Amino acid sequence: MSEIESNLQILMRTLRRRLHLSQEGLAQKLGVSRGSVNRWENGRGEPSQAILNSIQHLWESVFDEEEPKARTSYLNSVPKFRQSDVMRILGVSHQRVRTLRIRQTLKFYWDEEMNTWVTSDIEIKRYLRRKGKRLRYKEIK
Repeated sequence: MSEIESNLQILMRTLRRRLHLSQEGLAQKLGVSRGSVNRWENGRGEPSQAILNSIQHLWESVFDEEEPKARTSYLNSVPKFRQSDVMRILGVSHQRVRTLRIRQTLKFYWDEEMNTWVTSDIEIKRYLRRKGKRLRYKEIK
């Protein structure tokens, strides 16, 4: 089990317990199935970037700054790709990447630290799978 997975497991269980929710209750708050929450808590999968953002907002609404370790460790470990990186990886124009972001075909989120729109390797891989394309770049494998 990698450090990233164990941090996500800790984050999910701690958040759910602090909110006094069952897996079903947390799933409803996040708009996902109970099975998804179960998989994440048991290290058998990873949520999308959009769900990670929802988890982060829930976390911040519940916890004080005294317990940021698990959240920060996991969220900072997810690779982030700027729109220019996505242009290079997909071999498309800046306008095409912008269109994908606006239409939410490829999910981006605003990163305050980087002060730009970013996406994760998970989202890029999902997009490529939906389009039936293969990865050619080592940087996101």
